[in-house]
Amino acid sequence: MSEHIHNSNGNTAPAPQDGQFAPGVELLSKALKTVFVVLAAAIIIMLAWFLTCGGSFIVDSTKEEVIVLRFGKFIDGNVYKSGWHWFLPYPVNKIVRIPIIKQEVVSNAFMASNAAKLYNPNAKQMQVAADSLTPGKDGYTLLGDNSIMHSDWKMTYRITDTKQYFLNCMSRETVISKDMEYGPTEQVSLGTASVMLKNLLDDAVITVSSSLDVDKTYFDKANYEILVRQQFEKNIQKARLGITLESLNLLLVAPPIKSFEAFQNLLLSGAESSAILEQARTFAVEQENQANTKAAKVIADAKAYKHRIVSQVKADAVYFNEIVRQFKAKPEATFVSLYYGTVANAAADVKDKFILDYNKYTHTTPTLWLKLNQEPDIKKKTEGDNNGGQK
Repeated sequence: MSEHIHNSNGNTAPAPQDGQFAPGVELLSKALKTVFVVLAAAIIIMLAWFLTCGGSFIVDSTKEEVIVLRFGKFIDGNVYKSGWHWFLPYPVNKIVRIPIIKQEVVSNAFMASNAAKLYNPNAKQMQVAADSLTPGKDGYTLLGDNSIMHSDWKMTYRITDTKQYFLNCMSRETVISKDMEYGPTEQVSLGTASVMLKNLLDDAVITVSSSLDVDKTYFDKANYEILVRQQFEKNIQKARLGITLESLNLLLVAPPIKSFEAFQNLLLSGAESSAILEQARTFAVEQENQANTKAAKVIADAKAYKHRIVSQVKADAVYFNEIVRQFKAKPEATFVSLYYGTVANAAADVKDKFILDYNKYTHTTPTLWLKLNQEPDIKKKTEGDNNGGQK
C-alpha cells in the first residue's frame, strides 16, 4: 500500500526508501573502519620498527668495520668493529661498511698491448713488423740509461685504519646491496680506492726505474722489486691512506718485443760469462789451497830442520864440554881416545885399509903387516848354474 505525503500546496511526493541501501552502507562503513584500523596498526608497527630496528646493524669483525655518518659527516668515534649497534636511521645517520679483508690491485700500466707475447716463452718466434710501441696504447718504463722496459705488478693490502682510509683514500660510496633484516646499508666500492693505490704504485715504479739501468732491473729482478716496494711504502705513508702493504710482486719484467731476442742473447752471454768467472774463481781457490798446502809443508819442514839442527848443536855443545872436562882431567888419555875415534870414523868410509909399521927413528920403508878390506861380495849361484851352467 503506497503512502503519500501532502504538502501545503496540495501536491503529493513519494517517501524516501531508507531501508533499501542500509545493509550496504553499514557493510561499507565496517569495511572502512577495518581498513583504517589495519593501516593505523601498520603505520604504528612501521614507526616502531623505524625507531627501534631501522637503525640497527651487526658488525662481522672478521670481514668488516662500520662507519656511521651523521648528516653525511664523519664524527670521531663512529667506527665500529664488532657487535650490535643502533642509530637513528637515514637520513639522520648513514651506515657505511668497509671490508678489512685482503685486497689485490694489479697495475699493468707499463705493459704493451700485446702482453701475451711478453708472457709467452716463444714470443721471439712470433715477432712481426707491427710489433712496435704505439703512444696511448702501449705502456712502458723509461730507465735511467734510456732503455725501455715493460713490467707488470700486483700488490696485496689490508685496511688497518678505517678512518684514514675513509677520509683519504675513498672518493665516494656505492650502494651494492640492501640488507632487509637490518635495514638499508651502504658498502664501500673498492674501485675508486684501487685507482689511487694503483697511481701511487705507478709513481713508485717510475721514480725507482728512472734511477736504474738494465742490469739492475732486467738482470736483477729481486733487487728491483725491493726498491719499488720501499718507495711504494713511503708513498702510502705520506698519503696516510690507512692501509698496510702485505706483499708486492713483480709478475714480469721484459724488454719490448722488437729487442727481445737481443736481450735473450745478452742474457745467455751473461750466463756464459758468469760460468767462466765461476770456473776462474774455483781455479783460483784450488791454486790458493795448493799454495797454502805447499807453504805449510815448507814451513813445517823448516821448523823440523830447525829443531833438528838446534838439537844437534846442543848435543855437540854437551859433547864438547864433556871432552873439555875430560881433557883437563887427563889430557893424554883423552887425546889418544879422540885420535883413535877420529881414525875409526875416517876409516869407516875407506874401501881399502892397510896397517903399516913405520919407525920414525930409522925412517925405513913402511912394512905392510895387515890388509884390512871388506868382505868381497860373492854372488850367489843361480839355479841355472846347477842345471847346466847357465846364469
